[in-house]
Amino acid sequence: MKHSMNPSRRRAMKSLAGLMGLGLGAGQLQALAAFEPAKDQPSQIFNLSQTVCAQALANVIIPATQTPGAGDIGVHNYVDHHLHACGSDQEKGLVTAMFDKLDQIAQKTFAERFSSITSEQQNEFTQALANGQLPFSNSDKSGFALYKQLVVFGYYTSEIGATQELSYLPIPGGFDGDYTFAEAGKAWSLQPFI
Repeated sequence: MKHSMNPSRRRAMKSLAGLMGLGLGAGQLQALAAFEPAKDQPSQIFNLSQTVCAQALANVIIPATQTPGAGDIGVHNYVDHHLHACGSDQEKGLVTAMFDKLDQIAQKTFAERFSSITSEQQNEFTQALANGQLPFSNSDKSGFALYKQLVVFGYYTSEIGATQELSYLPIPGGFDGDYTFAEAGKAWSLQPFI
């Protein structure tokens, strides 16, 4: 199924992806632009426990404030879709193994899954994960870094992230076409003198 993407949205997504260090080609942008995150989106890569962990971790990365958190609006489903459509087998493995390790360590430490421990405990685990501190490895750290990039990208390109979290002005500076030529003045030239 072909999806057409607004050229201005494609440029915005490319710019944001570039700023975040994500290399996205035209086909990848096409696949991602058609995706709208939803809380009840069926998973393509993550199993059920990984999906629950992914949602909780997304809410640690971008928690709810005056706007919903990343997991609350389904950004973890966007990440699942991104990895399915664009991720390498290595990237998929890094992220899913990181979720499994988070749950495993939370169960060993607190007899609860990562999604069920307190927000303070989740923040401590996430900090250790981001720094690659024991019991987490460098591959867990790499999986988290990739997941975090995709969560931030997915959140700020979503409708809520772009219009409620960020300042949104569809036409920067506004537009007032009711000017006489005398008020507008001379037009500017980009041509050099020859």
